[in-house]
Amino acid sequence: MSKQSDPEPETPPEQGEPADFAVLTVNQLVAYNLMKARRRAGWTQAEAAERLNFFGGRRYTAATLSASERSWESGRSREFDASELLAFSLAFDQPIPFFFLPLKSPDATKEWRYALKKGPNGETELALVSHDVLDHVVPIRYSASFVGDVNELLRERGITWEPSARVERYDPSEAAWEEYEADANGVVDGPPSEDVEETVVTYTFTSEELAKTAKEIMRDLEKEILKRFEAGGEAIISREWSASEEEPPF
Repeated sequence: MSKQSDPEPETPPEQGEPADFAVLTVNQLVAYNLMKARRRAGWTQAEAAERLNFFGGRRYTAATLSASERSWESGRSREFDASELLAFSLAFDQPIPFFFLPLKSPDATKEWRYALKKGPNGETELALVSHDVLDHVVPIRYSASFVGDVNELLRERGITWEPSARVERYDPSEAAWEEYEADANGVVDGPPSEDVEETVVTYTFTSEELAKTAKEIMRDLEKEILKRFEAGGEAIISREWSASEEEPPF
């Protein structure tokens, strides 16, 4: 049976009037994103359950995973623990914050809000709007103590982390996040082209330019080598990685 859409209001709210909203618990939010992660991976519930069981935590079957996913809208309470969240992250190759990402608002007149707990009659003491949840799930600014704790752990691997707080305004006319189909290797390289002639441009470097480029490469290489040594002079062992990988192994 297909799910019917909510009826549209006869007249939209006036400017400044609060939007209609529905409240979900945080566990319902996790359940929704669990379902989204599985569907995005292209797995059946049985396949996803098998992979989750490989990482441990709660034991899943296709039926129990289905019930967990449906709990986002069924109203039946389903509380997820820390072990399950880490298992979700490992199984679906998504960071833990993924499972706390707010739902998209149905339209400009409706919005979702999120509560840590609901009372027996559905009442809530505090319901957070999507922006509040997102700011804590994917913060723009990290506390100095958090950055310090992370870097203390990373120093053992000879690296440091400096979080960026760069945020830009979204311009719909500059569609930077268009969705395209990936090829067999999962590579997304823009929209398919039709009747496009390729032009090969040849550029000849001067000896001075080649010398300058070589110096820059050597300087960067020296910096990379120095990063791989601790203060005591012992080399830091790191996993080899290919330049074709999307991310380095740290």
